[in-house]
Amino acid sequence: MGNMTSRIKRTVTLIASLSLAAALFGCSSQLSKQETEALDKTASISSMNFKYPGSWKSENIDASGLRVTSPNKDASVAVNYCYGAYENERSNQEFIDGITNNPENIRDYSVNGYSGKKFNCKVDVDGATYDAQCVFVVVGNDIAAMYAVYDSSKHANTIDDMLASVQIKESEQKTEQKDASQKEKAQEEKKEEPIPSTPSESVSQKNALESAKNYLDIMPFSYDGLIDQLVHDKFSKEDATYAADKCGANWDMQAEKAAASYLDIMPFSRDGLIEQLIHDGFTESQAAHGADSVGL
Repeated sequence: MGNMTSRIKRTVTLIASLSLAAALFGCSSQLSKQETEALDKTASISSMNFKYPGSWKSENIDASGLRVTSPNKDASVAVNYCYGAYENERSNQEFIDGITNNPENIRDYSVNGYSGKKFNCKVDVDGATYDAQCVFVVVGNDIAAMYAVYDSSKHANTIDDMLASVQIKESEQKTEQKDASQKEKAQEEKKEEPIPSTPSESVSQKNALESAKNYLDIMPFSYDGLIDQLVHDKFSKEDATYAADKCGANWDMQAEKAAASYLDIMPFSRDGLIEQLIHDGFTESQAAHGADSVGL
């Protein structure tokens, strides 16, 4: 925790330097009546944006930070968005939680569902004391921070409104990474889902199938003819149909064999052979194929 404390102390020092060094140097000590200024401009940096008065000056601190300053330089708000501040989201949360051991008035704070901490403190600049508000929020592996230093007699309400206007969202790249991760996870979960097993073959179906194959080894059958024969053998219509579906017979080839068998016994005309094959349960096209196969 000693390391964490020293990090936080350095961070609080950074708050003062970022917000005050350029913004409050040479500020006027003259006070004016407390008033709330209209927030009619929007400042954006990385994945953060907030509103501020149109009379205030906005300037970039670096690629991940900016600052807005009041015309009299008696109030300044600095914003930083630190990508990958620590190794992972847990380290970032530990940093946020560690703030609790330092300044007073610590309270939980959140922006767009992202959790963090907010606290008030006092800072001295050129012999004058100013109020300060600091906000830290964890956004995935990043830390979003906002530091406000101001003359509370004039800008307290405006600063409160500015802090309340902050919006944060993860960068498009991180959102895409998260979406890809979620898609990959969903695919993995889908792979792990058990594949529904095919209902096992019943004993009666197995017997009907074995009988069908035995018949086909002895003589040719049409699909309907084979079912009729199995039903005649006292198999149920369902089991007989199952056997005809599963026996693997080529019905055109069965028609060829049946046509050749008939011609071995007696002569047929083409139409007579086709009629006989249809009578045996072959379809018209199968019967015609059988007749063609023997040259009729």
